[in-house]
Amino acid sequence: IIVNTEVYRGKLLYPVGSAVREGDLIVSGIIEDSYGKITHNNADAKIIAEFYEAADFSMPLVTEETVKTGKTTEEKYVRLFSIFLSDRQVNPQENYIYDTEIHNVKLFGLDMPWKICVVKGYETTQKTVERTMNDVKKLLLQQADEYERNFYSHYEIVKSEKTFSFENNTV
Repeated sequence: IIVNTEVYRGKLLYPVGSAVREGDLIVSGIIEDSYGKITHNNADAKIIAEFYEAADFSMPLVTEETVKTGKTTEEKYVRLFSIFLSDRQVNPQENYIYDTEIHNVKLFGLDMPWKICVVKGYETTQKTVERTMNDVKKLLLQQADEYERNFYSHYEIVKSEKTFSFENNTV
C-alpha cells in the first residue's frame, strides 16, 4: 500500500492508498502537455509503501543432528582441467563431510592449467541434542534475522514482531 509520494519529475499513476506490487510502474516519464505534445523523460520520485509478510520458523527441543567428532583427514591432489590425478583411488568415507580448497599454480607469474586440490574430511556422528526453551528461541531469532538479511536487505523494516508458541515439544 502506497503511504507517501514525492514526485519530482513525471506523472504519478497510483495515488496514496493504492495497492501495488513490486515492479509496478508507479511514476511515468511519459508526459502530455496542454497542446497534446507527448514527451519522454526520466521519472524521478520517492515512493514509500508498506506491506505485511509473515514467516514461520520452528524447532523441536530435542533433535538428531550430525556433529563433527574431531577426527579429520586431508588428501592432496593435482587437477588438470576437470581430471583429478592421484596415485591412489579417491574413496569418500561414510560419516565424513568434506571441504575442498583449490589453489592456483603459477610458473614465472603465469597461471598453469593444473591446480592443487586439498580435500579435508571431518568425521561426523549422529547425536541427540537437547536444548532449553531459551536456547531454541535464540536460534530461531538468529534464523529470522538471517531471513530478513537475505530477503529484505534492500527494504527498510519499519516494524518487526516476533512471537513464540510451544506445541508438541516444538517452539
